[in-house]
Amino acid sequence: MNILINWYSVTAAVVLWDNMLSGTIQLMCGVSQGEVLSPVLFAVYVNDIIVTLSESGAGCYYDNMFVGCVMYADDLLLLSASLCDLQLMISICYKEMDELNIRLNLKKSQIVRIGRLCTSYACNVVIDGTSIEFVDELKYLRLYILSSKSFKISLHHMRVCFYQCFNSLYARCSNFSEPVLQYLVNTYCKPYLLYCSDVITWNKSDLSSISHAFNSDMCKIYKVKYKSLACIYQFTGQSDIVRDIQDRRNSFITSLYYSHNEVFSHSARVM
Repeated sequence: MNILINWYSVTAAVVLWDNMLSGTIQLMCGVSQGEVLSPVLFAVYVNDIIVTLSESGAGCYYDNMFVGCVMYADDLLLLSASLCDLQLMISICYKEMDELNIRLNLKKSQIVRIGRLCTSYACNVVIDGTSIEFVDELKYLRLYILSSKSFKISLHHMRVCFYQCFNSLYARCSNFSEPVLQYLVNTYCKPYLLYCSDVITWNKSDLSSISHAFNSDMCKIYKVKYKSLACIYQFTGQSDIVRDIQDRRNSFITSLYYSHNEVFSHSARVM
């Protein structure tokens, strides 16, 4: 503890601009960006927020386990079955963060409704007197969660990112051989379609949409028609992207099953 206290007590920074260094600026708060210990220290610092929320009785529960708060670094996601509980949880967060000298970013705070009443009128939910915006899609990390009658992820944004990456790569590397292009697409473009695919329950329409996006670009690389792509895959050893998603999901569920985290292991048994 003394090492950490001393370490953060003498932390300072300088600004580099046009090959000139500013004077030393002592850092009075925060953790060092990119360091291995920083996420742990930040998690300890904000832990009271999660504890207070779990003790409030508000928010969502999964077989009597509190799952109403999902926090990844400073990205906080609150899950509630009612707007009244959501307002209570936001008020708790605001109070706890005020004591920790942390401010909620009102411009980035949004609400997305999921369920059969997602389009019906809803009363305002406020932070410090300011209403939070209800949106049709909510970006969390790199996923876009849609407001609908059931939980849905927007495939549009995933496909757009994939096509942008592929077109940029193909414009610069179109003279490369097909195996090299395939390798580059698998390395740099394909992850846009596979991001979080192992934790989402896709329907046949979603899988078909993902498969079409990837296969259409494979046809462009090998200059073949869609019906000939199966032969190309068999010859090159390229696996179908739908099979990749299924394999990733099976591997993910297995890892959850053997996890020491109670919520994760229980979720795996249900899945």
